[in-house]
Amino acid sequence: MNLITLEKRSYIILAGLLLFFEMILIFKGQWNGDFFEHSAVVNELSKNLFHPQNPIISSNTTHAFFSPNAVLVAVFLIATGLDSIASLECFAVFNLILFLYSLYIFSKSIFQKNKV
Repeated sequence: MNLITLEKRSYIILAGLLLFFEMILIFKGQWNGDFFEHSAVVNELSKNLFHPQNPIISSNTTHAFFSPNAVLVAVFLIATGLDSIASLECFAVFNLILFLYSLYIFSKSIFQKNKV
């Protein structure tokens, strides 16, 4: 077994463990912090994608959590019919997979051995 195969296997094992632990946290559903604020933003965006109201207070001011990611989650919510919490859970898995893939490509490009 060569070193490159061992490196790839190690990364796949690490990525698999991270995905496994994230799935455990998702199934537990013990959300804290600003999760419900993100959920409110996604819910408001799903109701009116182009002119959403502030999801927290009744005002014409914008909300700090309106972001391109929240718009993508809201479009996903509209397309699938899931609620905002389930949509955020799906995107949590998607974001972790995207991060792990990006980290692998970045690490591979930075730590590439010089070929003689």
